[in-house]
Amino acid sequence: MRKKSIWLVVSCVIITVFLMVSCAPAVTEEEEAAPLEGVEKELSEEESQRIAFNYLLHSPTFKKRNGKEDSLKLLSTTTLNQPFSWQFDYEFECGIDGYGWRQPEPTPISIIPHIAKIVVQGGEVISAVLDDKWNMLQQRMMGATYTPEEAGNQVQVDFLTNWVHAINEDIFTNAEVTGQRQWRISCIINTPDETGESVRRLEVTLESDLVFDWVDKDSSFARPGKLVKMGPPVYEWSFGDLAEEPEHAGQVFDAYVGFLQHTSTKIVPGFDLSRSFDRTVFTAPGTQTMTITVTPREESIKQLSIGLSTWETDLVDPIFIALEGGKISPDGRCAEINNIPVELNTPMSVTVSIQVIPKVHEVEYKPNVRIVPNRPSEPGDIHFDTSHGSSFSYTDEAGTWTVSAEGYYVWQWVAHSSYSYAVALEGRAE
Repeated sequence: MRKKSIWLVVSCVIITVFLMVSCAPAVTEEEEAAPLEGVEKELSEEESQRIAFNYLLHSPTFKKRNGKEDSLKLLSTTTLNQPFSWQFDYEFECGIDGYGWRQPEPTPISIIPHIAKIVVQGGEVISAVLDDKWNMLQQRMMGATYTPEEAGNQVQVDFLTNWVHAINEDIFTNAEVTGQRQWRISCIINTPDETGESVRRLEVTLESDLVFDWVDKDSSFARPGKLVKMGPPVYEWSFGDLAEEPEHAGQVFDAYVGFLQHTSTKIVPGFDLSRSFDRTVFTAPGTQTMTITVTPREESIKQLSIGLSTWETDLVDPIFIALEGGKISPDGRCAEINNIPVELNTPMSVTVSIQVIPKVHEVEYKPNVRIVPNRPSEPGDIHFDTSHGSSFSYTDEAGTWTVSAEGYYVWQWVAHSSYSYAVALEGRAE
């Protein structure tokens, strides 16, 4: 059975990359400013603790400052006066000093202890404070004031580089293999803040003289986007308006723009992978059950993400209909599970159901499967910066990326210089 804990990378997958004692139910200024409205959801203490844990695990400080998942420990739980309300106090360690997405001061890499106090009321995180000084919801120091240039609608952007080994097989055994290079913006998040505003007319462009053998024409279902201009020299994607999603605090809303270029680079993904089916040949509409099994072979792999995709052709019309613990796109063409905890040399399995409608007398069908392991970041792997205005640019080996929108924004961006090694089992319809 899959251990409880989204295609990506990661990033937001993705993906790809992760993540002292006070029992007094004190009310912070943050709680006073953010009362819960409406009727509370009748969630248990256990469910509320899971919400608090996931919020912390996906917080900018934990993700972008090399949070140590094995150091994360629940110190205490306090039942508050409001119905279905608890405060959960956690301790954990980071490898990079500071808070949130902001550029850290140049300090030696060390072990930085933190205490997080997270209040969950009616199934929502209404207060989250680090070390009694950092407001995790607003991503700023408690009680701090900011100039108009520093305040405003905050948007987080991740840049990622990874290698993908694609095969037309059902079994992959960990070994040195050839990888394809991929550059991407792995996620764009409209951070919940005091503005409550959407990002208007979000666009991404890449200026590059490279001719890629694959360009992402459709973004992740969580943030639908379209390629509107094919390069070289200018590739352009349009994402429309990006709303805040405070009710999903801790989740990543991804806007993928990526592509592959063939290389002869050798990589070692670090895991075994297989997929099996109860049936692959269809002569009439039916349901296919696919089981995906992953076995980590590197101790550094503590979590992984699974991405699934399918497509309609002249031969078949398949859609995903069930995936425990994951998300399926509204059109049923994509599915994903993020941040699945795994253990060294211990198989982890996930089962997915697909509705398959053949358009011919007989068709053999398999969906695409992509596995991305989440390895901890190394010192110097992550680069932060903050830009202000309607746009900002970042240059890597692919070219110059420009993220822009209509209006004024605080762009808090991070670039990962290390690589993620993914494996893709290609689909089939024939």
